[in-house]
Amino acid sequence: YVYQRPMWIIRPGFRYDDITYDGDFIGGKHTLRNHALMLRTELSPNQDTTVVTAFSYDKYNIPDEYFFNYQASISYRLAYDTLLRVGVEKATRSSFFLNSFLDLKFTLPNNPAQRSDFTGNKDAPLMSATTYEIGLRHEFSFYNWLDIEIFHTVLSDQSEFIRMTPYIDGSQTVTPSSYLPTPTKSIQQGITIDWHYEGIDWHLNTFMTLQDTDVTDQYSSLIEPISFFDTHNEGTPKFYGGLNANWQPIGRWNLNGNI
Repeated sequence: YVYQRPMWIIRPGFRYDDITYDGDFIGGKHTLRNHALMLRTELSPNQDTTVVTAFSYDKYNIPDEYFFNYQASISYRLAYDTLLRVGVEKATRSSFFLNSFLDLKFTLPNNPAQRSDFTGNKDAPLMSATTYEIGLRHEFSFYNWLDIEIFHTVLSDQSEFIRMTPYIDGSQTVTPSSYLPTPTKSIQQGITIDWHYEGIDWHLNTFMTLQDTDVTDQYSSLIEPISFFDTHNEGTPKFYGGLNANWQPIGRWNLNGNI
């Protein structure tokens, strides 16, 4: 439902997800549920300022907790051709069947004396991402504009399958692995530059992102006892960019390409 006033738009909502899966590797039939109350508002106190807020209050059955996700942004027109925006948002990853319910006992075919057990964790925290961003858009003309955005993202509440100390079960040596929380936290920051040109027959877009990622309490291995250290992450690219082009020479014909 949308409630609209001259300066204010309010849109509440409700979400219900009910997913059931039956599999031997998760110990039979299990269900994941997510109920959420949602609200999005857009306020324009004057012709130069817009404030957008969005909230989602989620209730999961696995883990049995409430989570608050949000987004807030403010855009302000510095001049008729220049727009400044600032935003912050937080999102929580939903539950997953393997992480929550995995119940698997695997005996090595070529060595029956060795068994590996994998167990999920219904109480593991859900990973969340919090992002802060500031951006600027400048229009050189109606068909030609440039976006620049600086961002800072923190990824926290991470969990991993950790291999624990083996033990003896009858004639087998069992190596258990359980899904457990870790203190690992990833911090990514960078800048994105995005240029667009839209003509009658041509649409060009070139973009690039420069970023840097640091990890606190990174693990050297997922075997107990685990040691942690801080590191500069090389797994994410420092530079990413490309060019998209579309040409419409006649009627319904489009030629496009990207690099």
